[in-house]
Amino acid sequence: MVNNVISLGLINYWRRALVSEADLRQDDCVIDLCAGTGKVSRMIARKVVAGKVYGVDFCPEMLLKARKRCNPVLLKRMEFREGNIYNLNFSDNTFDCALVAFGLRNLSDITRAILEMKRVVKPGGKILSLDLAHPRKAFFRKLYYLYFDKIMPVIARFIYGDKEPYLYLSQSLKEFVTQKELKQIFIEAGLKQVEYRELNGGVTVIHKGINM
Repeated sequence: MVNNVISLGLINYWRRALVSEADLRQDDCVIDLCAGTGKVSRMIARKVVAGKVYGVDFCPEMLLKARKRCNPVLLKRMEFREGNIYNLNFSDNTFDCALVAFGLRNLSDITRAILEMKRVVKPGGKILSLDLAHPRKAFFRKLYYLYFDKIMPVIARFIYGDKEPYLYLSQSLKEFVTQKELKQIFIEAGLKQVEYRELNGGVTVIHKGINM
């Protein structure tokens, strides 16, 4: 609820845009990293009706919530596992696609995570990231940071009772790489046809690369 409010109702639009950008086939095998409560995983499961999606997260409590929120039909093509994005317990070339939503920003070593995603994705498979971004227009960027610094923590405290996690969100955003820098990380990791798509004026961004 809080994430929906502080994103002004846009967060599910951003998630749907990520899944749409993946252009999944019905029989694809997909890994959703930093899966949390499984919202993106469920969106993927609705697409891969003859495939499978693995939702991976380091937090078992979040994965328990994810399992509880799945209906029996979707759960048949889903599996949630505890795991580390730097050291995934899957063989090489397992997946047709790997996605991570709002996860890279929290990592100390983005390159290592991308390389591990690359390892478990088949040649020709896709790797995508959705995360907060840095609007390029200076005036809009100032308003954006003001919202994250001052307004969002107040909203979070009113609804959630604790503003501290959302103060961290503001700090992590400012320290996160730019759209162009993340594109370069994708390229240096060996991905091809790397591109990014900014959403809502650069509030969030989707990066996409092909494993070759």
